[in-house]
Amino acid sequence: MSAALELGNNVGQAMACCALGVPRATFYRHMQPAVPPRARPTPERALDAAERQVVLDHLHAERFRDKAPAEVYATLLEWTKASISARSAPCIASWLKTEN
Repeated sequence: MSAALELGNNVGQAMACCALGVPRATFYRHMQPAVPPRARPTPERALDAAERQVVLDHLHAERFRDKAPAEVYATLLEWTKASISARSAPCIASWLKTEN
């Protein structure tokens, strides 16, 4: 990109990009400052810290060690201890990966 910038000062940016085989859109994109990613807002129905800890305690129980989150959910439904939805199970699995 620096070569295209230097050459662009003499012959123009369009000609410099064409001569060097650099797409102009890419050149101009690299000239803009990097935009930091926006933080995702917390969903309204997200578990609070206490609920999340209850769920993690269930998942860390000895009988659930080698089971997938969907299996844990099904087992907890049978025992009427379900504190999560089936849709939350994959999210909780990702929490487990980040905590270990």
